[in-house]
Amino acid sequence: MLRGIMKNILSVLLFAALFTACEDESIRYMPQKQLSVRFGEGSKKPLHLSEMFDSVYYITIDSNYIVGHIDEVKPVGDCFYLINKRQGSIVKINERGEVLNTFTHKGHASGEYISMSDVFISHDGTIHVYDAPSHRINRYSEDGSYMSTITTEDFPMDFVVLCNGDYLFYTPSFDHETCHRGLWKTDIEGNFKEQLVEIDNDFKYHGGIIPTYIREIEPDTYGLLGSEDYDNIYAFTKDTIVASFSIDYGIKIPEYLHGERLPHYSENIGNVYAKYIYSESKRWMSIGCTDFEQSLTFIYDKKNDICYQITTQEDIVDDLYQVVSINEWESGKSIFVLEASMIVENEPLHNLFPHITEQSNPIISIGILSK
Repeated sequence: MLRGIMKNILSVLLFAALFTACEDESIRYMPQKQLSVRFGEGSKKPLHLSEMFDSVYYITIDSNYIVGHIDEVKPVGDCFYLINKRQGSIVKINERGEVLNTFTHKGHASGEYISMSDVFISHDGTIHVYDAPSHRINRYSEDGSYMSTITTEDFPMDFVVLCNGDYLFYTPSFDHETCHRGLWKTDIEGNFKEQLVEIDNDFKYHGGIIPTYIREIEPDTYGLLGSEDYDNIYAFTKDTIVASFSIDYGIKIPEYLHGERLPHYSENIGNVYAKYIYSESKRWMSIGCTDFEQSLTFIYDKKNDICYQITTQEDIVDDLYQVVSINEWESGKSIFVLEASMIVENEPLHNLFPHITEQSNPIISIGILSK
């Protein structure tokens, strides 16, 4: 994963393909396109940042409110939700950095959560907080008022809520025989409806790095980074799911490691791999991966059918001259949090944001991905 400050801070993501509904299960999960990733190889053609981004802008958060640490930024419409999982809090801001609402219900009482393990925010503003210790998802209204709770005995690593209220849960690997693995659907009350993506029961291998597995490609259309057993990328809506891509990493996980959830990587350097970043939009897709000897960011331009392998700064042409990140995409926006300490300690950044001190709120960089 590459992260270069100033001119750009990188890690670029691939975007999934268009898909159609299909009734035949064998066809439904046949990958529509195969892509190859090769460790140690850089791009034959450099990536120009101006091709990826139509525009970049920055959000300076209202200094009258201290937001603290930010783990995630989730865009919904013209607003952004700043999520601090450590404190179990959410701050909603607009594009001008004005604080519209603050939210926290951390605790052990009814309607509260012990841990903010994961958060999903529906397009209507409903906030869904997954509390792994209690196996609950609490729902809150846009203003933060408690609405309802569902429980699950499973161990989801990621989840989204579809436009019809159904939940989609994903767990790539787990040893508990009673829990679901793969991608499965429940209704709004948490009742199991359908298994959508299976994982080989004998395949327990997991890279040990937990990325965000599910990404919103566009409203109500999502992409899923699948397990290493098949290495597919899936695309789905409330009614359809297909394997849009199959990724060939040039490495096959040795059979003797299939049953190992977390193998001894020092003994298997170059023979195993892990995926630590996945993002997708209508045009672009990106996967960050490592064979524990070297890392790369694999980027696919679906519009022009071009693959880029970013291993060094030479694989990128910075003709944008903005502070952008290609780490985290959601709804066609690449979002990066510039922490105050990062800005103060980096001279080019401090020249760009001279008003920032160690006590300042972070600056939010928003890159609009090209279509």
